[in-house]
Amino acid sequence: MKPSEMSEDQELIVDDMLHAKAKAILHTQFYLNERRGRANCSDDERNQINLKLAELNTQAGLIELQITALDAETLDIDPPTAPQVAKIRDLTNKVDALNQAQAIAASTWKFIGTVIDATVPLVSA
Repeated sequence: MKPSEMSEDQELIVDDMLHAKAKAILHTQFYLNERRGRANCSDDERNQINLKLAELNTQAGLIELQITALDAETLDIDPPTAPQVAKIRDLTNKVDALNQAQAIAASTWKFIGTVIDATVPLVSA
């Protein structure tokens, strides 16, 4: 079904779904890049992360093409069902929560490091 054949609500749902997928992929890439950069990341894990990142880059590119085709009204797609939309939104929320937890953990470790750096001269004296 072409966007011109869809209702406005259906077209907005498709657009929302594609952007939610793109956002989930972007946040997953962010998380994997953070994990790959850690000192305790083994070479095997780093290789697995690199493969997953390559796969996600491909998927992100395909989604961008779909968004462009939707905007140009050349995308031929069946609008997602309500359960499909709910699953995608749920996944996006879970990825957002994971990224927030990751950011909180990183900030906590940075704060602890700052406190340690500030107190070392006091303990050494």
